[in-house]
Amino acid sequence: MVYLRVRSEVERLESRAVSLRQRVARIEGELDRAGRRRELAESEAVAALLRLEEAGPGNGGETRLSWVSGIAQALKAETEEMLPLFRRRRRRKTTTRMLLSNWKQLGPGDPRARLSASRTGGQS
Repeated sequence: MVYLRVRSEVERLESRAVSLRQRVARIEGELDRAGRRRELAESEAVAALLRLEEAGPGNGGETRLSWVSGIAQALKAETEEMLPLFRRRRRRKTTTRMLLSNWKQLGPGDPRARLSASRTGGQS
């Protein structure tokens, strides 16, 4: 008797789970369709905005030219900011490379190797 009640409850729960899975699948499908509709609407809005800009006071070529020149100015400003840092790092790498090559030329028993290592903070 208990077995039959438990079995009927399991079957009921399984059918409920199937029903819920179907409902979730439908909702996910609707969400996907809504997302695709939103993307389509956004792309159409961007296309309409571009057409409006081209038909506006300046033509599309002038608009694009001003946009590209703005980007070029921003890149130039960033480059000018980064150039001193690049030069410092390059100078440091060159100095380190020079010190390492000089240190490698010294023999293991050479007293100058200890002096060079102590200057650079390395081990002799």
